Amino acid sequence: MADVEPVFAEIEHRLISRPSNIAGYSAHYQFVFDDTELYHLSISNGIPDVGPGGISSAQLTILMSSDDFIALAQGKLDIAAVQEAVQDQRITLQGDLSLAALLPDFLKE
Repeated sequence: MADVEPVFAEIEHRLISRPSNIAGYSAHYQFVFDDTELYHLSISNGIPDVGPGGISSAQLTILMSSDDFIALAQGKLDIAAVQEAVQDQRITLQGDLSLAALLPDFLKE
């Protein structure tokens, strides 16, 4: 299991340093890695909250391996690879699926 903590720290830094990427958005994500580890990415009116632990207000829960998440966050998984992972059930989405389309904008460097 890969360590996602530094990746989430980088994501938080990106969101804070580029507020235009999240301005006006409210979206609440919960990530479950390797069936046990919980992290969240929550944006409320353009203000991010990122870190370990789950959230009760999650609109979309994403279950995946920590390795796949790191590859996604680093831009190493293109949309075709993500779609294949969803079809193969390596990535499972639960909740408001329309929020999945916003994630690349939030995660981009």
